[in-house]
Amino acid sequence: MIKPKKIPYSGTVKDPETSMADIGKMLRQFGINDFQWTTLWSKEDVRLKFIVETREGRVVPIQIVPPPLKLKKRIYDEALGRTVIKEVPSWPQALRLLHWYLKAKLQAVAYGLRTFNEEFLADTLVRSPTGEEVTIAEVIIPRLEAKGYTLPALGAGEEREEE
Repeated sequence: MIKPKKIPYSGTVKDPETSMADIGKMLRQFGINDFQWTTLWSKEDVRLKFIVETREGRVVPIQIVPPPLKLKKRIYDEALGRTVIKEVPSWPQALRLLHWYLKAKLQAVAYGLRTFNEEFLADTLVRSPTGEEVTIAEVIIPRLEAKGYTLPALGAGEEREEE
């Protein structure tokens, strides 16, 4: 399992709104002009949706949800009448993480390291039979797990001949 040592970008001085503006500017620099933010801070629901026209002329909707990275902070609890230590979302760090994540993915596509589908397939939005918008990852991963698909271990491929 990949384990983080500490929350990334803990030294950021950029507030969430500045990071969102930076992301918008970056998207436009890569030719993505149609995007929208959903920010329900109190529900810990922040998401970015954007539309990309591929080289083949298809219009593809993408949704990316930054993780509400949690930090322990001293917060006043009105019910207790004192301060307590609670885990709260750290949106400045979460949105800096999203900024650099998106930049790497967009550069990989723009400079030919990966195709658009290779980078964004999991985040592509589709409409379910019930009309709900879901990402391809939300559809495919549970289906693969239900069918018993597993990942092969390292070295489980072809046998190597001894020299």
